[in-house]
Amino acid sequence: KQSDGLFLSCCQEVAARYPHIPFEVQTLDQVCLKLVQDPSQLDVMVLPNLYGDIISDLCAGLIGGLGLTPSGNIGAHCSLFEAVHGTAPDIAGKNLANPTALLLSATMMLRHI
Repeated sequence: KQSDGLFLSCCQEVAARYPHIPFEVQTLDQVCLKLVQDPSQLDVMVLPNLYGDIISDLCAGLIGGLGLTPSGNIGAHCSLFEAVHGTAPDIAGKNLANPTALLLSATMMLRHI
């Protein structure tokens, strides 16, 4: 609760500086339900790392799994694009890996630059 409280208070502090942008606090279970029932209810989510992992895994499951999920971390001075699933060392060299996530990540990078 302490780390969640700190994260929430920081978000509230920043949101107060931008009153024209809607800000709403929701529990993780509320967000998961909305994502499954009607994801159009959500626009931008700001989450701590653990909750972001949970949400990204849920969303990946909704579209067919982590093998289809691209990722982009966009910063002010640099950006990183990669497949969400990681390197999958257990299937390395077996000609089993699905390249879709990597190709989608590369597409995101090209659109970004």
